[in-house]
Amino acid sequence: MMKTVLITGATSGLGLEMARLYHQQGARLVLIGRRPLAQLQEDLFTEERYCQVDLGLPEAAEVIKNWLDERAIETVDVLIHNAAVGYYGTVADQPTPSMAQLIQVNVKAPIAVTHALLPRVTAVRGQLVFVGSVASVLPTAEYVTYTASKAALDGFARSLRIELGEQASVLVLHPGATHTGMHEKIGISREKLNWEKFPAAAVVAQHMVAVIERGKGGRVALGLGNKLLRRVGLTAGAIVERMMRLAARPERHLAQENSKRPHVVITGVAEGIGKELALRFAWAGFEVTGVDVNVGGALETKRQIAQRG
Repeated sequence: MMKTVLITGATSGLGLEMARLYHQQGARLVLIGRRPLAQLQEDLFTEERYCQVDLGLPEAAEVIKNWLDERAIETVDVLIHNAAVGYYGTVADQPTPSMAQLIQVNVKAPIAVTHALLPRVTAVRGQLVFVGSVASVLPTAEYVTYTASKAALDGFARSLRIELGEQASVLVLHPGATHTGMHEKIGISREKLNWEKFPAAAVVAQHMVAVIERGKGGRVALGLGNKLLRRVGLTAGAIVERMMRLAARPERHLAQENSKRPHVVITGVAEGIGKELALRFAWAGFEVTGVDVNVGGALETKRQIAQRG
């Protein structure tokens, strides 16, 4: 029997790549995005597959429910909450409308859509999939509202998993840093974070779909580096918070040239969040020891650390 897969944020990045993969499998797709259908060139998007709605609007969940009703789509086997918006900068500088939109899209919309479509999912003992972030367990300056939104999503999914029991599986995926275009959209320069070297969305999406296809719930971080970062964030929260506070205030360490440099060991430094942590701590005056099986990537990180001085 053909399964129905609903994906939010399906017009670009990980959402688009997952849609392509499920289309190849022959799934019936319900693709959610805010761009007009006329602006979408790919054949994947048709009137029977694409529901245009802005998840930043409070009525978005009702719009999606009505769209499904009109097409007599009574069940959803896999509901993937992929849509998200980011913000880079301090809380003090973030405009109130930007903060409200981020919370609406990243937190309120997934909860509302889950509520609206839950009978369709539980009717087939389907899957609820939330695309989270390792950042949810790693306190990070200048990503405050984004990390808070992902932590909230984790909390919702964790409790929902217990509440639903065998009625549906609830999975949270932590894909880690991915080259999706979000970093460029929110204004992070290549000098600050070389997002072009993050894993391609198509590659990460393959791993995500493979995990989803297992049909199991839980929380899964993709890749060894992300698994280790998540584990450290969960089990050594106080230590991580102190280190991140120090890294966010580089002037404190750079001024202490005659004192012994603090030392940090970071796994997974070749790419993604591990690499960004290594660069941040080095910039903050730490002596960095990096560990990674990707020798070429680790050497490139070392070169960038040396280049920053």
